[in-house]
Amino acid sequence: MKITFLVGNGFDISCGINSSYRSFYNWYCKQRESDKEHINSFRSAIDGCIKEGKKDWADFEIGMGKYTENFTPKTVQQFIDCYIDAHEKLMEYLELETKRFSTVLSPEGITKLRLGLNEFYSELRPSEVELFTSAFSGDITSDSTIQFLSFNYTDILDRCISQAAKEPLRVWRDPANRQHSFSIIPSVIHVHGKVSRFPVFGVDNENQIANKELLSVPDFTKLMIKPKNVEEMGEFWHRDSERCIDNSNIICVFGMSLGETDSIWFEKIMEWLEADGSRQLILYWQTNTPSNNTNPWLAMNNRRQARKRITDYSDLTNESIEAINNRIHIIENTNKVLRIKLKEAITEES
Repeated sequence: MKITFLVGNGFDISCGINSSYRSFYNWYCKQRESDKEHINSFRSAIDGCIKEGKKDWADFEIGMGKYTENFTPKTVQQFIDCYIDAHEKLMEYLELETKRFSTVLSPEGITKLRLGLNEFYSELRPSEVELFTSAFSGDITSDSTIQFLSFNYTDILDRCISQAAKEPLRVWRDPANRQHSFSIIPSVIHVHGKVSRFPVFGVDNENQIANKELLSVPDFTKLMIKPKNVEEMGEFWHRDSERCIDNSNIICVFGMSLGETDSIWFEKIMEWLEADGSRQLILYWQTNTPSNNTNPWLAMNNRRQARKRITDYSDLTNESIEAINNRIHIIENTNKVLRIKLKEAITEES
């Protein structure tokens, strides 16, 4: 049994890292003025939108794609200057944030992390819990593993997983009395690189570039479109991530907003799910309106909305989507899985 976690920025934020785009904007727009006026104008545009409550820059990468409307192929270098400035400052900001924490988890933190992963499906509805329990008890061909794909630039997840992976999570015996383990693969695949190695920043595809004229400039597309950027860097992150997904029996998505700039991965998951009727998907869904045991309508509606967010990225027919919906499981505002508070679990470095 192979379980793969796709982990987004929600994990870092829940750990205590101020890594939201809004936190970055507040810092970025206060930096010393650049000697290039088009960079200052770029920062002012972001600052103005945020202060006015507009959502144009709610996703920084989508905002960059829209901002291309202000340039032409002749002035594209000015956009590239803005891109480089934002990219460098974002990495500087994230490095400052992560340095606030120690590299060592406390014993309590490790225990909490391991317990949450050991029970990654326990917050589902009873019928769903039974489905997963049966799947594990019936898997007598191999040991079970958890692999992590990180969509974050920080190494916070790496630090936590490397320490939690030192021992198997769970051991059980099958009917033939053979022992099986449930373990963590310690190496984390960073889909878009990380602060210390070629962090890739941009949009997912050409459709997210507002000014299509700029697509005629090779340097622009290699820089701004993430799959092309990864290819240009000569890295195998996307290939390794795709293989990991293809080989998975269960995929869990945690801390991801299911935004457009990662749409190729959600399309990939939908294809993976449709290809095999035994595959299961768990979405850990963070919502401001969590359901409870007294409101069945809200519970149904939240599950429907979460499923729709990810199935909308596919080209599947309504019949196909209906067929896979019962294999898309929703856990609202999990209290167990990947819930690590670094300020509490890690001693701050002096």
